[in-house]
Amino acid sequence: MAWMECAREKISWNQVEEMSILEPVVDGPASHQTVRLEALDKSGSYWVRDKRLPLYSLSQALTYFLDITTPTTQLLHQNLAQVATETAERQRLEALCQPSEYSKWKFTNSPTFLEVLEEFPSLRVSAGFLLSQLPILKPRFYSVSSSWDHMPTEIHLTVAVVRYHTQDGQDPLHHGFCSTWFNSLKPQDPVPCFM
Repeated sequence: MAWMECAREKISWNQVEEMSILEPVVDGPASHQTVRLEALDKSGSYWVRDKRLPLYSLSQALTYFLDITTPTTQLLHQNLAQVATETAERQRLEALCQPSEYSKWKFTNSPTFLEVLEEFPSLRVSAGFLLSQLPILKPRFYSVSSSWDHMPTEIHLTVAVVRYHTQDGQDPLHHGFCSTWFNSLKPQDPVPCFM
């Protein structure tokens, strides 16, 4: 069976989320200015390039490389608590670092990074924070549903568009990341992938 990997996905609603995520960034470059993330080496002597990401703009990083749709982690909450400017929000984020509180909150809300920023409006993050703390977008794997024997120059996928609410339909509509992107494509749009 052949497998296809959709590694750099782009969806139209992602651009809306990207702009909303950039609102609390305190020191960000222009959204389309090329940036490179660097960190001090383990000895603290010199700067080394972060190899997780290529040269990119902040906008490109949020659109193609960083996962802004997966529920946030306890570690991310711990780091966000350090940049919350409101005491009550800082305390709530610290509480969400506790396993039982986090599990209940994640199961009930399944929050994306943007939803966390909306729930905790006092958060002020740096561009470096976004680039270093958000997880790398994981590849999506799909079975090829067409036959090379019948269509040797085409690949067909069968993909269901994922849309759902948590909290008994009371929370925001969540979208399957790649399936929504596939659904937004027009004929002849390129799809970055490998087989």
